[in-house]
Amino acid sequence: MDTTVHRIGLLGVTRLNARSPSPMPVQTCSRMPKTGCTCYNIPDNPAINTYYDGGVVSEDVLSIQSTNGLNSGQLFNIPLFIFSCVPSFLAAGLANGVKGTAGLGGSLIALPSQLACVFSFQRKFAICLSSSTSSNGVIFFGNGPYVLLPGIDVSKSLIYTPPIKNPFGIGSVLFLKVPSSEYFIGLKSIRINGKSVPLNKTLLSIDEEGHGGTKISTFTPYTVMQTSIYNALITAFMKELANVTRVVPVVPFGGRLRL
Repeated sequence: MDTTVHRIGLLGVTRLNARSPSPMPVQTCSRMPKTGCTCYNIPDNPAINTYYDGGVVSEDVLSIQSTNGLNSGQLFNIPLFIFSCVPSFLAAGLANGVKGTAGLGGSLIALPSQLACVFSFQRKFAICLSSSTSSNGVIFFGNGPYVLLPGIDVSKSLIYTPPIKNPFGIGSVLFLKVPSSEYFIGLKSIRINGKSVPLNKTLLSIDEEGHGGTKISTFTPYTVMQTSIYNALITAFMKELANVTRVVPVVPFGGRLRL
């Protein structure tokens, strides 16, 4: 087995344990424990639905370029950036050449929280994912402006939906019954052509075990639905497009239309 250790950013569901002498406080902007205390966490990789119970929490200097999108910006060094070291198997499923991930979850040790702590801005961020293989996307931390070419501040046209909390940590680390750091929104109904899709709306809520609800994910390339909701949506969609010719499904889809 490849035992090379890579630095990997703290992922969504994370628990910190201090083996000696006390846990590291994460409720406020804090520094690492004093010498003699080793902290461990449980980082996970949603791409392969796997976690590692033994990530070593460390600190290093993070260099980051700050710009408003209109100038070349300024390089800032963050001397006490918290990250986790894990075995190389946890980087499986990531893009070629990628050695780790940046945790963007809602936890207080995720990248947005650490930057907000250092630079004293609100804990918010925006991502523009590129559809091209030859150009990069962009991520903005804090308040606007979010300037993209050709000099347009896209923050002025954004529509905000308030997130809701999932009271349980679900995902790869199922035994961590703590509030999830993933992002959920309060979906109430689904409409097609202005008509409500008949479905069991209780499935849109998060139950007492953390299941259900509507999650925003950057790891799933297309929408995933509970079976009865999916079937109801497909039936309604086909009804509204009854006069449209269906085409042969493409990989990875088959048999029926998926959205």
